[in-house]
Amino acid sequence: MTAAVRAPVLLRAPQLVLLVALLVVGVLAPARTPAAGSNLVVAGAWIRQPPPGSDVAAAYLSLLNAGTETVTLTGAECPLAAMVMMHETVAVDGQSRMRALTAVPLAPGAGIAFTPGGRHIMLHGLAHPLQVGERVPLVLLFSGGIKLHVVALVRPLSAG
Repeated sequence: MTAAVRAPVLLRAPQLVLLVALLVVGVLAPARTPAAGSNLVVAGAWIRQPPPGSDVAAAYLSLLNAGTETVTLTGAECPLAAMVMMHETVAVDGQSRMRALTAVPLAPGAGIAFTPGGRHIMLHGLAHPLQVGERVPLVLLFSGGIKLHVVALVRPLSAG
């Protein structure tokens, strides 16, 4: 019986820089999680603590597709939120506006960041007020039925 041999994935300089950045963030952040059976890696997942009285929060993270096929992030779930949506902040006529994202493709070797002022994951209808230091479970949903379980750390409202 012979085992299949996979060719190594060769990364170009920008991809290598992104990979190193993701790994550094992963060391400094609460979690860096590969998806079982896939080549997806998430790093630096965190949630900004909502202001008092609000039941809405934003989650941020970095994703890397270390595989050889394009995958598409199609959504997210959180057991502490009634609804989860992906958004992107864009400037329109000098004003910031959010628009819903229904799919975020990740090419082989590509990475993407969900950051304040850019792409983010909105958690609506939170079950309880989030506390700094709390760890919140998220599930990222990808094409092909891939689910990536992530734990995001709640940071202070002033975190950026």
